[in-house]
Amino acid sequence: MLLILTVNYNCSRLIEGLAVNTLSTDDPDIRMIIVDNSPNDAGLKQLYCHPNITILSASSNLGFGAGCNLGLAYAEEKHPASIVWLLNPDARLLPGAKEKVRRALSENNAYGVLGTRIQDLEGQIWFDRGRFDPWFGRLLHRPAPSAAAACTETTLSEPSDWLSGCSLVLHLQRLIEPARFDPQIFLDYEDAELCLRLRQQGHPARVTKDILVEHAISSVTGRAPLAKYRHATFSKLYVLDKHATPLALLLNLIYFCLRPITYLHYDGTQARGRWAGLIDYLNWRWRQIKGDRRLIHPRTSFTDPSRGIASAGKSQ
Repeated sequence: MLLILTVNYNCSRLIEGLAVNTLSTDDPDIRMIIVDNSPNDAGLKQLYCHPNITILSASSNLGFGAGCNLGLAYAEEKHPASIVWLLNPDARLLPGAKEKVRRALSENNAYGVLGTRIQDLEGQIWFDRGRFDPWFGRLLHRPAPSAAAACTETTLSEPSDWLSGCSLVLHLQRLIEPARFDPQIFLDYEDAELCLRLRQQGHPARVTKDILVEHAISSVTGRAPLAKYRHATFSKLYVLDKHATPLALLLNLIYFCLRPITYLHYDGTQARGRWAGLIDYLNWRWRQIKGDRRLIHPRTSFTDPSRGIASAGKSQ
């Protein structure tokens, strides 16, 4: 069975479009799981009656990773041998995508983690292969031209250090341990952290050669840029703390301390968000040194309902 897993946060119209896009065929082995991180979003009500859709309600916005964890736990309990395809609400499958993913997984029955190449709305490739440089802390999602030219056509998929959570496929039966995102990461880079951790467990990621997904980039998180940059900065530093060298972490600490200065005259929001994320990481590291292991997320327009992003986003 193929389960489409997505997370809603004030974007029910996008979720409706994704449901039409993924459940429009007569394939009886396709179901959808929606984790609703915004209980006040009434736009999902009409989907509750859909026979192939399960909606799991969270008490508050858990973030992307923890929201996916809720859906993954449900999938493992109800359909332990299923294939779970994580898709962003603003992602759409291109023709033939489901068949090609199934073929790629059947090409080698050891694959447990698969991603897809992704294009933006203009048809330009947005995610190709994830590359991670543990020495300098670079997390790249498009290869250099020389690397792209070196691709062969002998297989349906290629190795990738990490995959985009916008389109990430997990074959539950092939994973040694249950796949879970790190709940400390509220937004951004949780996909890279999961893939790097799964690789350590013996499950290296693969990515399809074909572009199978179209993505309206940041159509949800872009509504709150200050919160977006804050969470993204903390998340990257946190991932480097776990998976990179001390040199990489130090270089990025210096970068996020100094680089925002250049944003001040034309993008003050990004500058404030980057510095806030840097401070969040330093506070987290100080708590770790003191032995405080509590899961704490900063108060932003994503984590605090009183600062929530406009519900008008539901109409997009």
